Amino acid sequence: MNASVSISIVLGVLASVLIGMPMEAESADTVPTMTQEQAKSMLGNPEVIFVDVRAPKDWDASGSKIKGAEREDPSNISSWAEKYPKEKTLLFYCA
Repeated sequence: MNASVSISIVLGVLASVLIGMPMEAESADTVPTMTQEQAKSMLGNPEVIFVDVRAPKDWDASGSKIKGAEREDPSNISSWAEKYPKEKTLLFYCA
């Protein structure tokens, strides 16, 4: 699975949880995608919050982290979903 597909799947799942929409089974073809280049162009934008939702073991093992990104546990969305301002763009990533 490439990074844009990983990002898009996470975005689709988390968007449905955060805004309370029922989640239907979606394929990578129906979820909006974002390339690494597109995400990189958003770094430093104060209106965008990068949220790393990798599994804890994957995050701990990784030497690659986006500076300034928030780290959230994807298995516990209800504990953190409401803390982010609704007027900001949240960019979730797991790869």
